[in-house]
Amino acid sequence: MIPVLPIDLPYYINCLVYGDPGVGKSEFVATYIDYLVNHGLEVRPMKVWMFDAPGKDMRYLRRGKASSFMDLGDGTIARVVSDQEGQPLFEIEYYYDMIPQELGRHGAPLSAYERFQASLREIDWGKYSAVCLDSLSGFRDAVLKVQQFKINKESGSGKAAHGMQWYAAAGLAIQNDVMSTIAFAPCHSFVPAHVDMKKDDARGFFVYAVAAPGQLSSGVARAFSEVYYMHVIPGDRGSKRRVLQTENGLDGTGKGEYIALSEMEAPNFCEPTWEAVTRQFRQEKGL
Repeated sequence: MIPVLPIDLPYYINCLVYGDPGVGKSEFVATYIDYLVNHGLEVRPMKVWMFDAPGKDMRYLRRGKASSFMDLGDGTIARVVSDQEGQPLFEIEYYYDMIPQELGRHGAPLSAYERFQASLREIDWGKYSAVCLDSLSGFRDAVLKVQQFKINKESGSGKAAHGMQWYAAAGLAIQNDVMSTIAFAPCHSFVPAHVDMKKDDARGFFVYAVAAPGQLSSGVARAFSEVYYMHVIPGDRGSKRRVLQTENGLDGTGKGEYIALSEMEAPNFCEPTWEAVTRQFRQEKGL
């Protein structure tokens, strides 16, 4: 397959954005479609693999008219969000296991993770301007569930499998499906994730990274050209504002150190929109 260049930039951006729950990571991702619409560019939809709980899709749904739920035939349900002219903006597929304890039952439907893998194998990349796995934490939990209740219920000795085996499997899934396939997608890719905190006693503050199994907490960042920490800092006159930290170092309060990077040199502590993170790069390239 020969990749098609992105609509808005001369190369693909693979972006990992992490932060606390509710800080606005999905909102930031959705602003990519806002950018295409506002600048009159060709709008191809964003495919969203939604692993988070119901209601977490609101940032996508509110940007257009959402279709009724559709059954894709394997137990996965989906919705399409379109603009007023019927142009698809987002295609959302929902991955969850309502009763995970039933996954190991004979005749049980495929797990959320197994259905996601089928979607990943069959995707027509050229149809989409971007893809998003929302979120990395929900994806990890889906792998843990299928390991715990279906694939690795017991070890080879017949004893209950140790939880470390389930987390090891989740780590491998992140490396194979996220750090390889999605991060190397022939379109823009976004992965929202939650934040993990570790105390650095020697330096006297906390180090924050992506919530992921084991060493992937910091290691997952190496697969992405853009890694942003999204958080809230004090604004003018007692207000607060959401920002994207795009450089390694202390946060706006000076109390913690965060992993962040930007190969396109997005401004540090910038507004969490696609317009803001790409503005400097576009100006330099005359785009």
